Amino acid sequence: MLRAQAWKPSAGGTLTGIEVLDMTGDLVPDLVVLERGATNRVLIAAGDLVPPSTGLALQPSGIRSRDGRTRSPASGYGATLTVRAGLREQRVLYTGQSGGANQSLLPAVFGLGGAGKADYIDFLWPDGVAQAEMGLAAGQTHKVAELQRKISSCPVLFAWNGTRFEFITDFAGVGGLGYFFRARGFSPSAGARAC
Repeated sequence: MLRAQAWKPSAGGTLTGIEVLDMTGDLVPDLVVLERGATNRVLIAAGDLVPPSTGLALQPSGIRSRDGRTRSPASGYGATLTVRAGLREQRVLYTGQSGGANQSLLPAVFGLGGAGKADYIDFLWPDGVAQAEMGLAAGQTHKVAELQRKISSCPVLFAWNGTRFEFITDFAGVGGLGYFFRARGFSPSAGARAC
């Protein structure tokens, strides 16, 4: 089976690399071509979509607060991004790299399948904070910063007292609540022991 050639090098030139990424900021993939020959060249072939793209781009940025409770990198690396538009859903682990290991920081681009906006975008930041943004418009790059949502570093317990929820206690974060540790000499017939 014959495959169509994406790019033909110039006469006497050798194709050394091709990368697909949005170089023009219009949310349409462009072609970057590296040619070696009498004159080494880097060429950009701008992408064109008909009908026009209804994608959006996300550039997340984490925060490191003064109290040290948030630990997401400022680059946003490690955030899981989930974009939903109608029945379409896309999920990406954001690394900021669309190409090779030495690629510059780039926003993540999502197609919306003709929708004018995303229904919602879910962010799961590397420090465990969940965040949702609603109705972000297509055709734009949205810079989204992590919100400070960690109220405590330790788990807390609330209970219903018949009228309202009431704070009972917090648990030390250093222990593994609910973890099973097998003690020496433990036998299942003897029952569980408290640690």
